[in-house]
Amino acid sequence: MVQTLIFYRALARFTPPGNVNWLHTRMDYLSGRAAMIIWSPFILDELSGLRRDQPVVPDIARGEPGFLARNTGFVTVIHGPGGAAQYGQVNYLGVTTGADKAEAKLWVKFLLTGGYLRWLAMAAEGKLPVRKGTLEAPNRFLDGWMKLEFGVTTRARISRFYGMDVVKTIISGLDGFDRWGFAEGKGALISKIYGTKIIPEILKRFLGGELSPKQAARIMDERVKALQQRARP
Repeated sequence: MVQTLIFYRALARFTPPGNVNWLHTRMDYLSGRAAMIIWSPFILDELSGLRRDQPVVPDIARGEPGFLARNTGFVTVIHGPGGAAQYGQVNYLGVTTGADKAEAKLWVKFLLTGGYLRWLAMAAEGKLPVRKGTLEAPNRFLDGWMKLEFGVTTRARISRFYGMDVVKTIISGLDGFDRWGFAEGKGALISKIYGTKIIPEILKRFLGGELSPKQAARIMDERVKALQQRARP
């Protein structure tokens, strides 16, 4: 954790000044102020210039719509000396014990076959085909997703800006999702860590110079252990 904090602070030095949130990072990249950001696939439509209130400055400067989208690389897993990390959220389907199981199973079957692309089309730029295809057509849903439209002010097919190589790179990141802490039975603790925001609060103090890397790591450890005691059933 100490090594991670030191590395994070080094990266933070290349970040535009101020308290930066998700909106600022998107604006910084699309305006050309930042060369790299960590974002979800929901940026794909803004990156393509399909939102009037979010102009893509490199596209305008070059007079080439879609320039930044075509020249953006995507990394789905971040590798380092201590391992790898990624972030994502998978939508799960569950059938309750009191449900009409026969009808529910029919709905699930429809949603993952004939209705799958219609479901993804609700927000195609961020809803990715975790189910890539079928035995008969392994790329059925990948190909179908490419044909879906996305955008806010203007609508366009995803394939207009992104080719299959980009899609496969993004999708490949889904193959290794491991929900943080859940596999170890720490789901309740993880929820409390997110809910209390103790990590970003301590991280902010560290980045502001109030805490050393060792002090920040020690306080994080203490706070998480205290939450762990309260999270036990």
